[in-house]
Amino acid sequence: MHKSTKLTPVVRKEIYEKWKKARPSFRSLGREYHVDKNVVSEVIVRGRLNDFSVHDSANRRFRSIEYGLKRLAKTIEDLERRQRPPSNRYERSVPGELVHGDTKRLPYIDGESKKTKREVLFVAIDDCTRMLSADILPDKTQWSASVFLQVAVKRLPFPIECHYSDNGREYRGTDGHAFMETCDDLGITQGFTKVKHPWTNGKAERVIRTLLTEWFRPHRFRSRDERRQSLYRFVDWYNHERPHRGIGGLTPIQKLESITRGGDNA
Repeated sequence: MHKSTKLTPVVRKEIYEKWKKARPSFRSLGREYHVDKNVVSEVIVRGRLNDFSVHDSANRRFRSIEYGLKRLAKTIEDLERRQRPPSNRYERSVPGELVHGDTKRLPYIDGESKKTKREVLFVAIDDCTRMLSADILPDKTQWSASVFLQVAVKRLPFPIECHYSDNGREYRGTDGHAFMETCDDLGITQGFTKVKHPWTNGKAERVIRTLLTEWFRPHRFRSRDERRQSLYRFVDWYNHERPHRGIGGLTPIQKLESITRGGDNA
């Protein structure tokens, strides 16, 4: 642990639990713990990944498999972009070129008070591979959307070039909007559906229906934590074992591997 760190693993977990229960602003948590709001944001994002350790300043990303896959995907993308003519394809051929995002308020768990704020399902699905990232957050705000995007970037094995969504306030707003600022910081452009044309974001809406049908409705959850852990297991199965007709009966990971092999042979 860094000798000058202000946030020990115990304190990091405490911050995360406070945010999860009451959802105070990052700024107010920063004032309480005498750190910048961006530090709080990073603590929350790592908390979603169950990581409360103190990271030193050494940059080890160049040694990781995840970084290597993202660099390879980016190289393939650059090669294909130079070789193909411009087109208005809806079906993208490069992983991460277009990632669809959407949200859905989840029903109450049996026994919950109707006064309790309903949690929100966030999804991000890649147009090319159908690789899915999903999580449950306390509300449908720009700050929760920002946290989800930062976690999705860490979970997906390729860089996101464009995030496509409806015009909801969690995704679009005025200067200082948390989600839009996160997109700028990560180098992600944004695309939006035409007003009153939600079907143009069909892949995100379809995967939400799939989640409700195949994951949510067959189970009776006893707690929100159990529901969240069940979602993570389903997403892992969805990405690695569930075949998809839209990509020729492959799983998302098989589709990604086929594209990667194609790039290696080019």
